[in-house]
Amino acid sequence: MTSFTKYGGMTALALAVAVGFQNCSQVAGDSESSFLASSTSYSSDVNLGVEAIALKGKSSDKNPHKCVKTKDNCFSETFKQPVKATRAVDVLFVVQTSASLAAERQAIVAGINNFITSLPEGANFNIAVMLSHGSLSALSGKLYRAAAEPIVLKSTELSAGQIQTYLDMKLNNVEMDPAAGGGEEGLFSLYHGITTPALLTESQSLGFFRPDAALGVVFVADRRDICAMVPVGVGAETDPGKLAARIRDCEGLTAAGLTNRLALLKGTMPVAVSGIIYADAPAPAGKEIGYGYTDMIALNPGVAIDIANDDIDEGLASIAELSGQQMEIQKEFILDYTGIDPKRIIVTVNGVGAMFVLEGNKVTITSAVPAGAVVVISYCLQSKPNTNSCHHRMHKCHDCGKQRKYRH
Repeated sequence: MTSFTKYGGMTALALAVAVGFQNCSQVAGDSESSFLASSTSYSSDVNLGVEAIALKGKSSDKNPHKCVKTKDNCFSETFKQPVKATRAVDVLFVVQTSASLAAERQAIVAGINNFITSLPEGANFNIAVMLSHGSLSALSGKLYRAAAEPIVLKSTELSAGQIQTYLDMKLNNVEMDPAAGGGEEGLFSLYHGITTPALLTESQSLGFFRPDAALGVVFVADRRDICAMVPVGVGAETDPGKLAARIRDCEGLTAAGLTNRLALLKGTMPVAVSGIIYADAPAPAGKEIGYGYTDMIALNPGVAIDIANDDIDEGLASIAELSGQQMEIQKEFILDYTGIDPKRIIVTVNGVGAMFVLEGNKVTITSAVPAGAVVVISYCLQSKPNTNSCHHRMHKCHDCGKQRKYRH
């Protein structure tokens, strides 16, 4: 599962120039002592309300977090606690509807039991599907019903088997949108669904986008979004129909703007954005990297499940764990590196030193952690880690040095 961080110091509201794929950023200052000494003040500098937080694609993570690496074999990891604990979570699958994605949609259905069993015990979850249709489709922005199944699949009303059956009906009986490349406008459809009053009211009346629920959005795609801003060097879209859809629907629509709209919709409740996409270049023949969706994952806690390299069952479990982690206050944190020097670690909660226990690369805070708190764990290693491997799907804080500037 691929992890994404943002490039530079831009906020989600002002992201207009670049989004990067580097896994760790450098901290100013060359000395270990200055790094550790600055750990308390660092937490106050992180605007986690609008900063892009990187959730690394590792199922053992306990909370979405941002990793920063120094030049001296030291690291700082920042974790944002949910503002409000909840047992309710809404999960929305936003799916491209082209025929080429049929196998992936079926794999999601097959793995939904892993998803359900990986949610916290007692979680009150609702699942819905939205098609990636453009403005010429009556289904754009609507919660999808394929036949006579419930529009919203509710854990309080349905068994796991029933949810799997009904999700199968939704994902394997999709309608295409010929005016949107077969259905490749996930960003527009979601934006349309949460900003059009009539559509939002309809969804909420069905029990979705609940005000007291965390929200998990999962984009499912085998091609870039029509509204995506692609990296420099990636060929521009040439399909006349898709170009017409882009002109019609995409003006002013950005990942940053959609992220802001999700934040406005959910208020203090957690939001996570994940994707089952092609994330690792090069994409197989006939497929495309999920540009647009990668930007959304970069700007929100979330994981990218790479269709070519990752197990979708396992990926769904990770997405479910993320949804659960977003719902509860965490006091146990799995750090990115092993071999931590126990004499060179500092843990702060909202800038104040906290009591903790270190076991391997697991930190357990034994003092109070309030809702909404920023936890910063700064540490150095006993020996230099091996960063030769840049296969980033299951690692988080490599110094691989790969950056990609984006064309806007």
